[in-house]
Amino acid sequence: MKVLDVKDLLLGIQHTSNQLNILKNQIKHVQMAIKEFIVSHEDSFKGDGGRSIINFYQESHLPFLLFFESWIEDYQSYLNSLENTINDFESSPAGFIRQEFLENELQLGLRNTLQITSELTKEANEVIKTVSDIVPLPLLEDNRFIQASMHAQDSSRGTVEKLEAFDHRETAALDPLLKNLDNMEEYIKKWLACSKAATYLWPIISQELLIGRISMMKYRILVHKGSKVSFKIWLKEPLRGLLKL
Repeated sequence: MKVLDVKDLLLGIQHTSNQLNILKNQIKHVQMAIKEFIVSHEDSFKGDGGRSIINFYQESHLPFLLFFESWIEDYQSYLNSLENTINDFESSPAGFIRQEFLENELQLGLRNTLQITSELTKEANEVIKTVSDIVPLPLLEDNRFIQASMHAQDSSRGTVEKLEAFDHRETAALDPLLKNLDNMEEYIKKWLACSKAATYLWPIISQELLIGRISMMKYRILVHKGSKVSFKIWLKEPLRGLLKL
């Protein structure tokens, strides 16, 4: 069953956006460190071996970090879009929608109210009929109440449909982010295979650490996609490990 807690969700978006900004700055610092390393060692790293180390940073490491930075920007764009969509879907910052309540408790309450109202109206009209010769009273009508109750039932069903469509649409929008996380993970695994013995190629950032952080982020997003509670798990702590790069 889906739950939309607007306040909690918006706080989660803001928290994640702040973490992404920190991560983006950290990546920029790593990029600067690599560029400084290349400049400071370009003259001393002669020959094929030295050149291969410089090429590794220029052709593999820096492009990867640029791709990672681009991925963060895509993630931020997704969060901005999500925030706008939430505001369109539920304008109240304190809005709270629980599918289970709309489908079960509310529907049951409306049905019981309709039944009770119908019975009371019938009983009242029977009493009115018995005194109609003495006091001419109009019979009670419950048509308006029935129409209002049916409208409430339709409205609650419509809200559930919109909530499920909202959740499906926003979780589907995570697929490209997940795909690019997979690509980054595979890219790092190839680094691991190619440079298993050449530990000197990684003086600035550990590929084991990086792949672990990317895997954790992917896990967080997958948990969200499989969760029946809209966005609550995924948005809370998706980047904490990555900030330790």
